[in-house]
Amino acid sequence: MKKLLFLLSMSLLLTGCTNDTSASSNETSAETTEYTYDSYIIFSADENADDSTLDKISEILTQRFTNAYSDTTCSVYADYELNTIQIDFNMVMAWHKNTAELLTMPNSLKMYKGDSQDGELIITNEDIASAYFALLSPDNDYIVNLCFEEKGAQAFSDATAELAGTGTPITIWLDDELIYSPVVNAYVSGNETVISGNFTEESAHELAIRMGSAYLPYELSVKEENLAPIT
Repeated sequence: MKKLLFLLSMSLLLTGCTNDTSASSNETSAETTEYTYDSYIIFSADENADDSTLDKISEILTQRFTNAYSDTTCSVYADYELNTIQIDFNMVMAWHKNTAELLTMPNSLKMYKGDSQDGELIITNEDIASAYFALLSPDNDYIVNLCFEEKGAQAFSDATAELAGTGTPITIWLDDELIYSPVVNAYVSGNETVISGNFTEESAHELAIRMGSAYLPYELSVKEENLAPIT
C-alpha cells in the first residue's frame, strides 16, 4: 500500500515536515503509530482526488495542526489507494475534541477595502505568516496579532495609507462571515497589525488559530475517529 508519511516536530509555532524515506517506513510507521499516539482521525477525500491532491491536503493538514497544537506531536499520511488521509496525535488538551472540524473547514481568510466583499481585495491566507493571541495588562484585554508575509505587509500598509482618516473600514472575513470591521485611523507600517475587541482568552485563541491556518480548497469527511479521554 503506497503511503506518504509526513512527520512533524512542533516545538515552535510553525515548523517544517520531514519525509521518512527508509525502505520500511510505511509498515514501521503504522506499527509505531499504534503505540506512540493515543488518538487518530481518518479523513476521506473525493474519490477522484489524485496523488498530488492528497499530498497537498496532507501538507495543509500538517500546517493547520502545527499552527493549532504546538504543544503536541503528530504524523500525517495519505493512502493513495483508499483516498484517505490519517492524522495520529496525542490527546492532551480539551479542545482537541474540535480537531476534525478545525482541520476540515475551508478557512478562507479575506480582507477588503470597505464594508462589504464588493470592495478591493487586500489580503488572503497566503499573505499571513502567522497569528497569535496575547493578553494586554493591566486591563485583561486579549488581542490577536497578525504577522504578514512581505507582499501582504506592503498591500496592507498601502491600504491603510489610502483609507486613513476617510472613515472607510478594512473588513475581515472568514469563510464569507464578517468577523471584524475596523475603521482605519492612521497609516500602518511594518509587517504586523493588532486586532482587538472584547476578546476572551478562548475567543482570541480560536481566532488566532483560524487566521494563522492555511486555506483548504478541498472537501473532506471524517471516515473514522478515535480520541483518547481527556485526563
